[in-house]
Amino acid sequence: GSTAARQLIESVEDDESLVLLEELKAKTVQLFESNEIIVTSIQQNQAYSTYASKSGVLNAEILTVLDNLKKVQQNAMEQKQAEIEAERKQSTLFILIVSCLVILLGFLIAHFTSRSIANPVKMITANLKQVAAGQLLIEPIQVKSKDEIYEMAESFNQMTDDLRSIIKE
Repeated sequence: GSTAARQLIESVEDDESLVLLEELKAKTVQLFESNEIIVTSIQQNQAYSTYASKSGVLNAEILTVLDNLKKVQQNAMEQKQAEIEAERKQSTLFILIVSCLVILLGFLIAHFTSRSIANPVKMITANLKQVAAGQLLIEPIQVKSKDEIYEMAESFNQMTDDLRSIIKE
């Protein structure tokens, strides 16, 4: 029992529990001493009722100290649980915010990527309609990127130049 009591005392960190454990230790020592006197008195056929009532009082006091220690430890546990729950909520909120930001960033990237493709294609389509209507005096299409859209714009510009040359001849 003393090893378990020592381990309990070493594991406790708050002052209130330490005070209660010291009180428990002192009362337990007093109870053992009183009980030893009772045993000795019984063995020697002496009166022991005074010590028996003292042991009863000490036992009740020990139970009160144990109950108080239980309440202190339970309050500490509930406080830790509340702290853990607050941390969990904060972490969940952080993850939710980061997730929303990542989704928003994804939408922005998709939007600008689609615009960088769609706008030049719209310009080429509008110019193709003008060429189909016979309007060959249109401005060349300027595309900044060097990808397939650029190649398509350059091909369109070359085609309109070639059509203009053919009609002039």
